Amino acid sequence: MIRIEHLTDCPFVSGQRRKLLSDVNLFVPTGRYALLSSTPQFRKPVIDLLGGTRPPLRGTVTTVGRSSWPLGRKGFLRARVTGYQMIRLIASLYHLDVGLAEEFIIDILDDPSLLRERLDHWPVIATQEFSYALAILPSFDIYLIDGFMPRNATRFSRLWQALFEERTAGKTLIFSGIREGQISDYCLSALILDNGALWIENDLEQAIRKYPTTRVGDEFASDVGEFQSSLDGGLDDGLGL
Repeated sequence: MIRIEHLTDCPFVSGQRRKLLSDVNLFVPTGRYALLSSTPQFRKPVIDLLGGTRPPLRGTVTTVGRSSWPLGRKGFLRARVTGYQMIRLIASLYHLDVGLAEEFIIDILDDPSLLRERLDHWPVIATQEFSYALAILPSFDIYLIDGFMPRNATRFSRLWQALFEERTAGKTLIFSGIREGQISDYCLSALILDNGALWIENDLEQAIRKYPTTRVGDEFASDVGEFQSSLDGGLDDGLGL
């Protein structure tokens, strides 16, 4: 559950201060929502607000329970630490048993032997898998996705998707991404951001038609290009701590 009260925000987007939200009041009940907007680059700062990683100009965002970091975002997995050290960090932050956390990650990864090595020495695919595995290590009440989810027909993807569905059952999920197929698979309703307003639209299919996940044009080219580079094999950590 998320309660938004008198929320106003004007962050810098693409080097310019832009009106994001204007005195928004909204109650978001538990559910699965696609975050859609006529201006796609506005979705990232909204995810930041909902996740509590950035304060608004005015107003409040109140959540019941714990929010995840934005899954699918480039993060700090290029740090010069080993996989085991990263697991211990997450376990410490979220008060998890280190031994059980290590066993969980070992079981899900295709090549757990890499955990002894520094992350900046890992293959890109292995790093991506590790970031997604870490994201389902703690339990959250609100899951935020800002990117795309594993989709290849691999052992890891199948196992991860099953575990993710188990983790998110009965929880709130907010998905900002560019793959409409994945959004339709994971979401049931939409959160629409348009002209400073934010509201819930229950007809997801109609919402996607009106607010496509990408709009290619001069104003949006750099954002789409950045997304595409990730799709083509760039590092997409999913950790925005």
